[in-house]
Amino acid sequence: MTGARLGAQIESLARAQTLLNTKQPDKIDQAVLAIDSVTKHKDTKGDFVSWTTRAAIYYEVYKRADRYRLNSPIRDTIISSIHQSERLKPDSTSMIYNQKLLVTLAQGYYNMNIRFLQDSGNAEKSLIAYNRYKTMYKGIFPKTDFRAKDIEYYLAVSTVYNDKYAKDSSEKTIQVSKEAYVKVLEIDPNNRSANLGIGLLNYNEATVLIRKLEYEVELDQIEVVQDNVVKLAKESEQYILKVYNANKSDAKAVEALYYVYRMLMDKVKFEDFKKKCSELGITVNDETASQQK
Repeated sequence: MTGARLGAQIESLARAQTLLNTKQPDKIDQAVLAIDSVTKHKDTKGDFVSWTTRAAIYYEVYKRADRYRLNSPIRDTIISSIHQSERLKPDSTSMIYNQKLLVTLAQGYYNMNIRFLQDSGNAEKSLIAYNRYKTMYKGIFPKTDFRAKDIEYYLAVSTVYNDKYAKDSSEKTIQVSKEAYVKVLEIDPNNRSANLGIGLLNYNEATVLIRKLEYEVELDQIEVVQDNVVKLAKESEQYILKVYNANKSDAKAVEALYYVYRMLMDKVKFEDFKKKCSELGITVNDETASQQK
């Protein structure tokens, strides 16, 4: 009787694999039922082939229905099936397939983080997807150095949120962008894009405050706002100077410092950077000290 039951389950496994190979949605749904029976049966649940096959079948369902969902029970089923296969000491063919499938799922999280950023500007969900990508990838390749990838990711976040800030001038928006730049600088303190970016964000914040002085600020708050303008301009100077000191011909840094020193009313440095702008062929606005970069 036991042999008959085992034979039936082996037949179910073979049937599930045949249905899988069709790649047809209705056949895949039938394959799910067959493979779930196999992995639950006491005579076949200890076979790594059953679990690798289950992962492959559920992956076909995942591609059709769940690949763009941040939280996917189907994805979780694929991963748990692969891990169970690995615990059962699979052969080299199954090991290679398991690893390939995990890499594909990890890359799916990476693609998802880009979609969240570019399509909806959702930094919170994007970060969740990105961190899941890293966790999965490290599980496969533990020695992976993510520093360059992290820099690329956080600069992408700041770019998206800089564009949003240009439209909504929201404090929350600019804070997300600043935090992304800070993450980059924690990895690479001399990163040009991050230093220049956070410097210009501080400058832009200061110009917004200057505009508010003209029509929004109460008289008793004018001095406080002016102090904040100076503070932001000095912070801007510190970041942009790092870029300038690394390359004194950096046109963006030279132009930015011209506006920063004009805002700070530092006549000596203002004139110095006005001259540098001229030498580099940079046209500057001499009239509106509060112009937003």
